[in-house]
Amino acid sequence: MRHSWLWLLCLLVFACSNLKLPQHPQVKETADVQLRYALQMEANRDYQGAEDGFNGALDKYYSFGELKGQLACLSGLARLELAAGTSEENNSALKRMEDLIGSTALELDYYLLLFKVHKLQLEKDYRGISQLAVPEKTMPLEESLQLAIAKIQADSYLHISTPQQAKELLKDSKKLHKQIKQRRTNSLELLSSAWYALGYFYHTQKDYAQADKYLDKAMDWDYRFGNLSGLGHCLWLKAKNAAAQAKIHESKSFYTRAEGIFTSLGETDLLQAIRLEMTVLKGESP
Repeated sequence: MRHSWLWLLCLLVFACSNLKLPQHPQVKETADVQLRYALQMEANRDYQGAEDGFNGALDKYYSFGELKGQLACLSGLARLELAAGTSEENNSALKRMEDLIGSTALELDYYLLLFKVHKLQLEKDYRGISQLAVPEKTMPLEESLQLAIAKIQADSYLHISTPQQAKELLKDSKKLHKQIKQRRTNSLELLSSAWYALGYFYHTQKDYAQADKYLDKAMDWDYRFGNLSGLGHCLWLKAKNAAAQAKIHESKSFYTRAEGIFTSLGETDLLQAIRLEMTVLKGESP
């Protein structure tokens, strides 16, 4: 009996010695999950669900003084106001972001830069994006990646992107992938966006095999994690990629799948563009 108790004591000591100390309060994990949910709702055009998610996460980040989390939520709310037609001057969430950064964290002003880039993307000002979306070495990985993704897509559209941009984006996307595997971040949509941007770069370079490689990776990720808007964009670019290789049947299939997704999301502008391209493709097919 004595030896049994000693053995049990040894097991308990060993177990306690292997307990991991928490790195942050439990409420942070809840807030992070809620923020990711809000971002997914925003991507899928469920703006009411996104607003509820951003506000819920914001309250939790406030509860333990997490500035980056607060700014991420306010940034999301500012984007929603922009989508609703609110001018930049009357954007209340943007004003709260500016006040928070100005009073407590000037070093986090890249959140304002990201918002400006987002606004330029809505305006399709690709030259403006190319000039503004320049990552700095002092920026955190995820924010730097967002800017790099925006820039390489704008530059690819303008046909001024370079292989070095793609090389650096791939390197940083691998770092993010590693962090996701280690559960140090849950920025799943950001990784698929990086792969999509690489696919678009190679498409504009007419390297269709490489384009398909990264688009397939992005599609798999978007499908598994429910990023429907991202999946639709991947299918759309896959259709263009197939059409450029005279693979008409494949192209029609990808267009049809993308059309279904954007119909369900209510993306009328995108649907109009896709249907126009499909009409042109049908005219070219034998």
